[in-house]
Amino acid sequence: MISYTMIKNIFFDLDGTLVNTVGDLTVATNTMRKHFGLNPVSEDVLA
Repeated sequence: MISYTMIKNIFFDLDGTLVNTVGDLTVATNTMRKHFGLNPVSEDVLA
């Protein structure tokens, strides 16, 4: 039996497997790129 007190971390891969976050990732990436004076990228580049 697994002792759940031994589990310290759980990581989820949110690249579309569980939740489609490419839109959120695109917004966050482009916000950062704008801050650094870079051109925005499309969802296709990040997907």
